[in-house]
Amino acid sequence: MDASDIISIILGIIGFAFSVVALFQSRTANQHAEDANRLSNAGNRLASHANDIAQRANKLAFDANQIAEDANKVAHRTFDTGRDQTAYGWRVERYEQGRLTVLNDSIRDAFDVSVAVRLEGETIASGHVGHLPAFHELPLEGELAGEEYTKRSVGVGSIQNLYRQSARSVEVELFVGYTTELGVVRDDHVTQAVSQ
Repeated sequence: MDASDIISIILGIIGFAFSVVALFQSRTANQHAEDANRLSNAGNRLASHANDIAQRANKLAFDANQIAEDANKVAHRTFDTGRDQTAYGWRVERYEQGRLTVLNDSIRDAFDVSVAVRLEGETIASGHVGHLPAFHELPLEGELAGEEYTKRSVGVGSIQNLYRQSARSVEVELFVGYTTELGVVRDDHVTQAVSQ
């Protein structure tokens, strides 16, 4: 055996020692990699769970914003209602062969006006208009005329009935739904006598 063989044997032993150390190091590295993999999977599960919670929290926040927006609308409507103290007056008038009109007898315009005139529980005239200016009339569909009017009319006074049959009136109910200039929705009910 010469010197080169001895050097080869020594280098072989050193190489073997390094390979044994490398084998142990690779096992340790594999264990660390598996641990890291497990931790990564656990982190992914936690992240997924946190994402679900965040989505639910966002939905709750959205719902809370909707509720707050609705509450603001109600508060504004309540404020507008309290601020809108205008008194509207409504009057039924008879014209042209028993046709009826409703007069907006106030200083303010009314919007989205719906009207029904009832006599003895029966609707005899109705109408609708998008805008009814102050002191203007809305012609109604329906009438109070002829025999029906005569049958349902009552005398203005018993002595006058004896002398003047033409002075007659009938009591009607007027129902008006409308929106004020400030946007407040109202309903009014008026009972009134309509003359012939």
